[in-house]
Amino acid sequence: MRAVALALFLLSGAGQALAAPMRLVDDIGATVVIGAVPQRVVCLSPGAVEIIYALGAEGQLKAVCGLCDFPPPAKSLPKVGDFLTVSVESVLGARPDLVVATGGVQKELVLRLRSSGVPVLVLYPHTVEGIIENILLLGRAMGKESEGKRVAGRIRGQIALIMGRSRQALGREKVRVYFEVSPDPLIAASSRGYVGELLFLAGGNNVVSGGLEEYPRISPEFIVSKDPEVIIVSHSASSAEALRMIKARPGWEKVSAVRNGRVYADLNMDLIMRPGPRVVTGLGLLSRRLSQAR
Repeated sequence: MRAVALALFLLSGAGQALAAPMRLVDDIGATVVIGAVPQRVVCLSPGAVEIIYALGAEGQLKAVCGLCDFPPPAKSLPKVGDFLTVSVESVLGARPDLVVATGGVQKELVLRLRSSGVPVLVLYPHTVEGIIENILLLGRAMGKESEGKRVAGRIRGQIALIMGRSRQALGREKVRVYFEVSPDPLIAASSRGYVGELLFLAGGNNVVSGGLEEYPRISPEFIVSKDPEVIIVSHSASSAEALRMIKARPGWEKVSAVRNGRVYADLNMDLIMRPGPRVVTGLGLLSRRLSQAR
């Protein structure tokens, strides 16, 4: 398998050779060596696909996973499986000179691809700044360094503008907020990860502290005791449905967010939970929604 992968790599039509091999350190601390600007990229992360299009490097993108559906042209690209069930054979069959993946659930997949001799760049940010750094990193990897700097600068400027508006609207007093990722088991976005950081930047005080996990399991009683003023639900079809579901939980009818009807499931979660350039749009949505709680 390794010999086949290396042969495919050599036949993949890599781009112009660099003056010296580029050594990039990815988000899991691995050094990825790139000898030429990659022309056949397979991307297994929806957020990274959005970055590639923002860089104007979509011409180098040859295949993606099933969840890579934005921008719309990405839907028509060849698929190498779903996000959780990527086919190694399909990836190798696309003759990549670079694979862009994520960490966590794709860890074993990354190891298998690397053992086959394919360069794999892992983007796995835990902060908003980490997302911006991924844009710069992928810009370098794709031969689009100046474009990466431009996109990163634009995002930083937009974040600063939104934060200024949030402080003005909320008078620096933060709104107690609970972000629910899953109802059973009950899983929340804590203040540790980039989703939690978006809540903070938008003017929220996350009632679930970071601890050691970005998405911890929690008890219903804990949330009731924290009395969030706003509840954001990522898994419901509508805010009305989410409010009915949460109000039916024992004790939750007393929670401020439930009493005041501030349970929301109408935000585009791709803008909030995908680590790509659109998180700044998600931040704006969160900021406006939290400002309505005052």
